[in-house]
Amino acid sequence: MFFSVISLLMLRPVLNGQIIKLNLVKNFGAQANKKNYDNYDAFKKAALACSNNKNNIELTIPFGEYSINTFFVRNKNIRKIMFTNCSNLKIVGNNSIIKINGNFHKKADEVVNGYGISFTESLSPFTFLGCRNLIVEKLKIIGNLKSTTRDTEVVENGCFGVYIGDSENTITENVLLKNVESSEFTTDGFYIRTKGKNIKLLYCTANLNARQGLSVVECNNLLVKNSTFTNTGQYKNYLQHAPSSGIDIEYDVKNYDANILIEENYFYNNIGQQLVCSNATKVNIKKNLFKKNDIYESINNGVTLCGNGIVTFENNILLGNLQLGAVSFCNNDIEKFSIKNNFIESKLEGIYSSTYLCNAEIKNNILLMSDSSTTTYFPYIQNPKAIFDSNTVVISPKFKRLMEASTPYISLIQHVKSAQNNKWVVLSNTKSIKKEFYIAFDGARDQKNNDKTTSSNLGNTFNRKIKLVNSILKNFNITKLKKL
Repeated sequence: MFFSVISLLMLRPVLNGQIIKLNLVKNFGAQANKKNYDNYDAFKKAALACSNNKNNIELTIPFGEYSINTFFVRNKNIRKIMFTNCSNLKIVGNNSIIKINGNFHKKADEVVNGYGISFTESLSPFTFLGCRNLIVEKLKIIGNLKSTTRDTEVVENGCFGVYIGDSENTITENVLLKNVESSEFTTDGFYIRTKGKNIKLLYCTANLNARQGLSVVECNNLLVKNSTFTNTGQYKNYLQHAPSSGIDIEYDVKNYDANILIEENYFYNNIGQQLVCSNATKVNIKKNLFKKNDIYESINNGVTLCGNGIVTFENNILLGNLQLGAVSFCNNDIEKFSIKNNFIESKLEGIYSSTYLCNAEIKNNILLMSDSSTTTYFPYIQNPKAIFDSNTVVISPKFKRLMEASTPYISLIQHVKSAQNNKWVVLSNTKSIKKEFYIAFDGARDQKNNDKTTSSNLGNTFNRKIKLVNSILKNFNITKLKKL
């Protein structure tokens, strides 16, 4: 039965001053804690009632677990659940759980250029288009990816837990997602693509999604804080969709002034990058904890900054690799990266900057080699546009290059604009290592006051840094780093 917007708003709304209060159960017939009951119609009616409306609406979802059993099938008349052109809408979740039906197989119904297209897909339960002054809080949305299988060649086709975009005639502005979890979706937990501004994700969670925890394709003034992005691409029965990152900031428009702040978040065990950023300028990434996949570490499993961006990466803990300038479409005059005051522990290069050159200022970082079996250089920098100053590089005494080479070069700092006041320390329980080691400074234009030493500890300065690191770790309930 078709319900008009007017008739939906007449379904017993309770007026409180200028606020229209709607209840998913009382006004739209939703039923909680009934696994076999399909709440698809109730959510669709609620979205329609809130759409194209400039009233102050508060939609309450009473505490409970709500099933949406409907999913997309070819030739079925199934519509998305879309909140369109809402103004001043607040959705209060009361810590409710929304479970989407994922119990089906995605067959390659069509194959185009080797890519399989499936006409079977989960519903995206919260699609917001052209919404202004929107608040969504205290809600857990589960896509049940663990129940979904697919043909290997099938690609993702747009199933998101929360989608934020523009409508045909209205851009989205002033959106707050707080204490919202969006997990186990075949594409992304959260997806943002709007020409609008002022989007905030606070205390949000994205876990076990197939493609990304959060994709940001376009937005101005985005804040992501105190949130977690974990285990992307880790459901083996479904397989991953590339790139399987925690957060992927990948703007279609190059050199876009994004004004993004990524602060005090936790990234862990995403199969792809923990975070990748390209084409966006004015991006500040600070005080985050990035922890690589436990099974393996690759150059593409830490953090990558590339592609015409202007990015500040400061005061982070990165337990993985940092890659700078990783793609061929970089504009060297635009791309600028400030890498300062970070603690980076890696069994690969620590920091890699070569091939695709970029302006990079690398200062006051601590680089700690976590695995002596690596065969590469630590760090690996061959970049005439880079500055590498006042960093501390800590090398394992069992590093293969140190132990096996007759003339052991352990680091590449080649062709840089500046290499000053850096310190290399081979960490050893003995007082000294007799074997000399070397740093390749070939072509470095301003090289001075660099020190090499062997030590059983790194002194007060480093231990103060460890205290700072541990204070950040405490926020994430992670085991403290030991004093070195």
